Amino acid sequence: MDRLPAVLRVLHDIDEEHNGDRCVEARGLHGQIDLNFIGLLATFRKILGDTKLLSDLLQSSSLDLARAVDLIEALQDTLVHYRDESSFGELWTEVLDIAQQCNISTERVSKRQPKTSSALHGSPEEEEEEEEEEEEEEEEVEAEVEKKEKVEEMEEEEEEEKGEEMEEEEEVEKVEERNDEDEEADEEEVEEGCEDKEEGEGMECVERFTWIGAANGKMTNRRGEKRSMKKCWSY
Repeated sequence: MDRLPAVLRVLHDIDEEHNGDRCVEARGLHGQIDLNFIGLLATFRKILGDTKLLSDLLQSSSLDLARAVDLIEALQDTLVHYRDESSFGELWTEVLDIAQQCNISTERVSKRQPKTSSALHGSPEEEEEEEEEEEEEEEEVEAEVEKKEKVEEMEEEEEEEKGEEMEEEEEVEKVEERNDEDEEADEEEVEEGCEDKEEGEGMECVERFTWIGAANGKMTNRRGEKRSMKKCWSY
């Protein structure tokens, strides 16, 4: 308690420095040291000072139980005495003296009272209205959650459908590529066969091809003609 004026002086000197962080911290600590702070400091100093002797004795390795019991009873009587008006008057006088030494105002400043919930002192009707509002808010939150879940499900289904469509398109493209490759291979085989059979067997192949085409009625397209010529050469 005797060092409190020195602590306040140090905080004031730091507040006048040009260091931003230190100035802010010092100003904040200095603003919290008021009459209420001094009252709490004096109260705890007095109580903890009286209980220190008993605490040291109970923690000692050479504990005397009889003496400990006597100290406990004496401490109980002391704490009961502190609750008297005379003890409170002495404590309050000490607090005012320390406040004057530290140049702290001794007038009590009315602080803003915190708002309490109407459920603590409200009427039953107000309580019902609050409950209804809470239920409505919960329902709105649940509805929003359900909407989000439905939107996510729809997006997942759309992505799956797109993936399936892309797979089908890829398969169709692969089948078309295979068909084109088969047709090109057939055309190359026919052209190579024609070139190989031009000498000596060209006329016979044409006659047989004409006879087969007339008999089977397959002279309708180019692909059919080439396949018939291939069959002709196989004989």
